Amino acid sequence: GDFALLSSVLDERCLGLDTSDLDKSGEPKLESAVGFKPCDADDHLVRWRYLPGQEQLESASYPGFCLDYSDNHDYFIMYKCKVDSGMDDAGNQRITYVDNVNSIFQPGVPIHIQHYKG
Repeated sequence: GDFALLSSVLDERCLGLDTSDLDKSGEPKLESAVGFKPCDADDHLVRWRYLPGQEQLESASYPGFCLDYSDNHDYFIMYKCKVDSGMDDAGNQRITYVDNVNSIFQPGVPIHIQHYKG
């Protein structure tokens, strides 16, 4: 399926999980830290899918798991995708996606999204 790589414009590393962040069944451990690692489109741990209706970034390899900002940890983690019930339950998973076709690098935006069709 289609997916995107989220790469840093500073050092061309991609946002994803480490293999040690998977449990024995092969699924992401809840609250695993999401960080930067070498970009490789064949690495299923760096593949993401943007869900426009929910404004969430979901793992393309693990549907139902989303990028989540943890106030407790003060960094991004992998967590089950949340559904907003009107109380802003999913507020820490909401990602505003801006598509600027004139430039792949925007001032003040440290992440570049590269789309892949599959």
